[in-house]
Amino acid sequence: MLQLQPPRFLPLPRSRLPGRRRRRAPPPVLAVRSQWKLPDVDTDAVQERVRSWFSRARGAVVDVTQAARERGKRKEEADGRKKQRKEEVEEEPLVAVPEITLERRVGRGWLSVDAIVAIEQFARLNGLTGRQVQRIFKALAHEHVHDDARSLVEYCCFRYLSRDNSDFHPSLRELAFQRLIFVTMLAWNDPYDEDSDPHSSLDNYSILGRLVEEDAFVRIAPAVAGVADASTAHHLFRALVGAEKGLSLDLWTTYLGELWKVHHGRQTHKIGDNFLSDEQVLCIGSSRKRPVLKWEQNTAWPGHLTLTNKALYFEPLDWQV
Repeated sequence: MLQLQPPRFLPLPRSRLPGRRRRRAPPPVLAVRSQWKLPDVDTDAVQERVRSWFSRARGAVVDVTQAARERGKRKEEADGRKKQRKEEVEEEPLVAVPEITLERRVGRGWLSVDAIVAIEQFARLNGLTGRQVQRIFKALAHEHVHDDARSLVEYCCFRYLSRDNSDFHPSLRELAFQRLIFVTMLAWNDPYDEDSDPHSSLDNYSILGRLVEEDAFVRIAPAVAGVADASTAHHLFRALVGAEKGLSLDLWTTYLGELWKVHHGRQTHKIGDNFLSDEQVLCIGSSRKRPVLKWEQNTAWPGHLTLTNKALYFEPLDWQV
């Protein structure tokens, strides 16, 4: 037989139970009823404080904007100088050549255009003509090199460079002199030419795209004061060229430009009390953006390195300058 079970009723929520009311939360205490009275606030002081905050924030934004503008301006100026230097090199691919006075025909062949340019220009710097220098060379040189074009190029170049006794040749600042040394290295590398007419070659003469080989660099560059040392010229050439086949004009002028910066830093550097009286500053490694750090007892001191012919010094930066 089936047994019927009485129905089960679920209990209603308390909020719905009849006869019960939900207790309301007490109303928030208003500020006007508390001990802190709104009329006691100094509105002028609050406004002044807010104005001060806004003024500081505006000043910080202006400073950051001005610093960013100055960095951008310095970058544009640096890019402009590089572009101007590149345009100067590109706009003047032709080397100015004085009147050709020397005899192109030598015992072993015809002088190349590079040799003519180098000989004539160095002759003018010596106060002579190419023909006069050629005669002096034949009178002074040994008989077995009278007709050697490479020896003639060396004589004209070294005669002028020997007149300067400074540590760094002052003419290296001039782009024309930098090109002349580059042409001289090209002339030493290839002093002869098959063309007997120099005027046809001078019309389209250019040194852009030309490369100087290692032997020419090692022979000519150490003769220029401050450019290279004879004992390390081979290593310097390989470091400059890298994977390239030779030394280009752009790389040559860039190297001389950086070399001039180092020389200028040596001249303007103030020698401290720690240096000896006979010490000579060789190079200064300094940068305020990336200074050299010297650690002493877990403390880093920013500064720069100064290399002399006696020792290597660390000098802390003077941030007040």
